[in-house]
Amino acid sequence: MEQFDRLLAQGRRALDDGQLSEALTLLRQAEAIDDQSADLYLLLAETLEEKGQPDKAEVALNRGLQLDPEHLDLHYALGDLLLEKGRLDEALQKYRTIVDRDRSEIDAWVSQALVLLSLERAEEAEQACRQAVDIDPHSTFALTTLGDICLALGRDEETLEYYQKALELEPEEGQVYLSLGDYYYDAGQFEDAEHYCRKALELDSELTTAWLTLGNLCLDQEKDKEALFFFRQFLKFEKNPSSQQIRAEVAAVVEGLK
Repeated sequence: MEQFDRLLAQGRRALDDGQLSEALTLLRQAEAIDDQSADLYLLLAETLEEKGQPDKAEVALNRGLQLDPEHLDLHYALGDLLLEKGRLDEALQKYRTIVDRDRSEIDAWVSQALVLLSLERAEEAEQACRQAVDIDPHSTFALTTLGDICLALGRDEETLEYYQKALELEPEEGQVYLSLGDYYYDAGQFEDAEHYCRKALELDSELTTAWLTLGNLCLDQEKDKEALFFFRQFLKFEKNPSSQQIRAEVAAVVEGLK
């Protein structure tokens, strides 16, 4: 087992360093020694997903859950993967499985809310998200999501209230700035929308929908050259499998702007 532990640790370091092929090789070597470790399959799934192999990642996660059905990190990872694949009902069930096991799991409540919002079940989403806020009133993830839900329900004043609370608690959280950018874009306040979207990207370059909002903002103002740049940035960085439809739509807009 000493060799297995060493390979697992080396694989984890390689993954953290972004050396995905090396990480995969090390983890497969560890699997050949001991294929009964749920933690191994969690790392293996993360590596496979990073390498753009979501189907193999799903197989690894299910294998891990066969070994340890109570492993919450595996449930979270599978829920997130199903969400990325656009399998919303399955993702929702997975997050519900987590809170059935532990009612205090805030992230699972909020993730449920996000899925329900995507399913246009905003009232149910609000109920789930308020469970999270009741558990931790200082969770920026929960407060930002509750703001998103209030926006979908047309309660603009509450929307801003929750976003501002989240920002006060964590002024370096890019997602809050992105939500504010989207809010001001929808309100037609383009200067504020641009400010918050740029700030979101400054804090977290992986918030790819900020590029999309900036592109739409410029397009609405007939700034075609700037819009083209932002849309191309979105296409460059957005790799989520569930974004195929929006990517196709943006690609069509890009062709029209050339």
